[in-house]
Amino acid sequence: SCSGVDGGCYTKDLEYTVVGASNTSNETTWYTFTNARWPDVILRTASLSTNSQLYATKSIDDESRFSLVMPPLGQYGDEPSFLMYSKKWPDGVVLIQKQQSDQSTVYSPSCAYIVSGLGASLPLPMMMMSLVVAPEPAADRTPLVMLKSYTYQQYIYVAQTSTAISALPAFESDPGAGGYWMVHPPLPANIMKALPQFKGQRCSMSCGEVSKGLTTVNVNSAPNASLVGVVIAAILATLPSMRA
Repeated sequence: SCSGVDGGCYTKDLEYTVVGASNTSNETTWYTFTNARWPDVILRTASLSTNSQLYATKSIDDESRFSLVMPPLGQYGDEPSFLMYSKKWPDGVVLIQKQQSDQSTVYSPSCAYIVSGLGASLPLPMMMMSLVVAPEPAADRTPLVMLKSYTYQQYIYVAQTSTAISALPAFESDPGAGGYWMVHPPLPANIMKALPQFKGQRCSMSCGEVSKGLTTVNVNSAPNASLVGVVIAAILATLPSMRA
């Protein structure tokens, strides 16, 4: 492997790591992300052929399951960052895209193909997501996470006005309980220990509360499945443009 999250080249002994994968099998873990404010909804992708935005819905299927793949961390080894792959769209990753015009700048949570139909791809750091430990835990003290862009200071959240047909927004600081998520199954202990704590400005308006009904007992599980070969192929396809 050549590229780390900073776009630099590293030695071949630094491999891409699939979070939760066994060293003795080809299986990976598929995670779900349940919202802490509204625990009856989970993170979900749409149809990438017509809509790249993210939603929060009550149904759990392949559109709501994700794997976490860590490229070589290079000089950023003190803070894990991930390619967050969709199970439904195995060559698509969750990211926050910046859309700028003369009037405004909008950050849109999306699921986008690593390599477009024209063969082009975004720089690797723009496709990365960081997991940040939320300032409040679940009712059973399970740590919650925030989904942050690696490149931009933006967090994915479920707004008070969100519905099953409205795309999820992003916010530059703590969006409140709607921006906290319970990961299931739980992340490995070594990953959780390495995640940074949120240290920014706390939410001060329409923050909501972490639901008292949110515990690891009542969150649906995400089963294991074989890692689709196209996931690794898509990663490798991004590397030539980043080699020196």
